[in-house]
Amino acid sequence: MSLLSWNCRGLGNRWTVQELVDLVSTKRPHLVFLMETKCVRKKVEYVIDKLGFDSVLAVDSSGRSGRLALFWNRESKVSLISYSRNHVDVNVLNKCNGPWRFTGFYAHPRWSQRLDSWNLLKSLKSGSTLPWMVMGDFNDICAAMEKKGGNPRPPCFIDGFNEALSFCELMDLGMSSYPFTWEWRKNTPDWVEERLDRAVATHRWRSLFPGFSLYNVMTTWSDHSALLLSFNGVIEDGRSRSFRFENCWLKD
Repeated sequence: MSLLSWNCRGLGNRWTVQELVDLVSTKRPHLVFLMETKCVRKKVEYVIDKLGFDSVLAVDSSGRSGRLALFWNRESKVSLISYSRNHVDVNVLNKCNGPWRFTGFYAHPRWSQRLDSWNLLKSLKSGSTLPWMVMGDFNDICAAMEKKGGNPRPPCFIDGFNEALSFCELMDLGMSSYPFTWEWRKNTPDWVEERLDRAVATHRWRSLFPGFSLYNVMTTWSDHSALLLSFNGVIEDGRSRSFRFENCWLKD
């Protein structure tokens, strides 16, 4: 089993959609969590058709900014716990493992609202007692070494992020390949790279999937890399999937 997470920065660009299709075709994830889709319902219906997934749950937001989407196939039984414009929280059950909990998380990009994101993460801790894994764009770093170029991140932001993870008993899952997941002004004197995207999990989740591996997948049409989490350390081949759209649209 595997899960793909990507801040795609908008599905209105056909090249971004094609890159997503290629990622799903080659990596064969069982679940896909997208952030900043920036598109309306009709567009996501078009995308799920091209990806070949069975179901989608989408969270809308005010205006065209933001918007989240979670895609999955029938091999994984997904049930909703909660949602907001910054997260999708679900229980997952498949035939190979016991039930576990997944939260797709998108921290607010504005520093002035970062504390709200950490308070949201803390509030989610009590939402379920299942083994828990959180993955997405946290829009912050856990250590100074996770940023290259530009001004140093104020320690208060790093401390706030780490305190929230500690409160939730979430541990970083590490990452293979390139150490940064976001870049700005590439190949200029102001080039900045940071590890904004990651996966974290409780000890119980790590015990449930002891062979996991997290890969940093470089992309072309977004300033964020995609993250691919393999639950057994192997990227599995997918099988043909039929399409069935589930009208699970949510309005925040």
